[in-house]
Amino acid sequence: MWGWGRNLKGELFGCEGRQTTPVRLGDANDWTQVAVIDYRAYGVKADGTLWAWGDNSENLLGFNTSSHEETTSEGNPVDVIDESEVAEPRQVTAIEGKVFALSGCENTLSVGTGNEGVIDQIWMLGTNTDGALGDGEGLGTGSKNIPFATVPVHPSLRSGLQFSGMSSGQIYTMVLTTEGDIWGWGCNRGGQLGDETRSDQLQVAYEVKPTLINCPQDEIELSVDGVEGKAEAAVAFDGRTLSLQADGRLTSAVVYGMGGQAVMILPVSASSWNVSALSAGVYAARFVVDGAAMAYKFAVK
Repeated sequence: MWGWGRNLKGELFGCEGRQTTPVRLGDANDWTQVAVIDYRAYGVKADGTLWAWGDNSENLLGFNTSSHEETTSEGNPVDVIDESEVAEPRQVTAIEGKVFALSGCENTLSVGTGNEGVIDQIWMLGTNTDGALGDGEGLGTGSKNIPFATVPVHPSLRSGLQFSGMSSGQIYTMVLTTEGDIWGWGCNRGGQLGDETRSDQLQVAYEVKPTLINCPQDEIELSVDGVEGKAEAAVAFDGRTLSLQADGRLTSAVVYGMGGQAVMILPVSASSWNVSALSAGVYAARFVVDGAAMAYKFAVK
C-alpha cells in the first residue's frame, strides 16, 4: 500500500506530516482494496478481513470506541471519543464475512460481504440522517435525536438477495443485485434515488428503507442496424451454459454487459456456449437468426 497527501489524522500510518510523493505504508503486501473517506481509511486484505485507521472522532472506524462527557467553552456537554485517532491498521471484527465492497461519504460507511465474489450481506455504519442506513429507523435532516450507528446494522433488504455491486454518495446508497435490479435508500433531495419522486416533493424526499428502482434495463431492447423483424428462437441458461434453439441460420451471437460493452463473442457454429468465465453480474445476449434479432437477459452468479 502506498499513500500521499496531508496526513492530518494519521491516514498515512507510519509517516509524519504531509507527503508530497507516494510513500510505502507498512510492510504488508496482501492488501486487495483501500478506501479513504474524509480522514478515515479502510483496507481489505486477501483473506477478506477489514482493517481501519485514521480519524475516529466520529466513531466511524467500526470499533465502537467508548466515550466520555466534556463541557464546551459555552458550558454545553458533549461526548468525546476516548480514542479519537487510530495510528495503525486495526482489524474491524464487528463486520463478519469476507469483504468484497467498500463505499461511503462523510459520516456513512457501507460494506458488502459474501462468498466467491457475490455479496450477500450489506453492513452500514454512521448517521441515519434521511434514512442513510436503510434500516427503517432514519429521520429527516434537522430532526432531533437522529440515530447514529457505531455498531454495524443491516438495511432492510429482502432476504435471499445477492449483489454484484454497491456505491454510496452523501447519505444514500445504491446496490445492484445479481439479477440486475437496483435498490436504493437514503437522501433523495436531489433525485439521487431515481424513484420517480415528483420534483415539487424533492425538498423533503428520502427513503428510510431500500426501494426498488424502476430502471429502464428491466425492458432491454437491443437493436441491430438494418435488421427488421424478430427471431423465432428459444434461449435457455442453466447458470453455466447458454443454449439457443432456432430453425434458421445463426449469423451473430454476442454477450453484452449492462453498460452496453461487448464482453464475449460466441461462435456461430455452435448452439450452446459455456459462459461461466464471466464475472458475476447481469448480461444480455444478442442473437441474429436469418436476419432477425433477439435479446436474452441472464445473470451469472
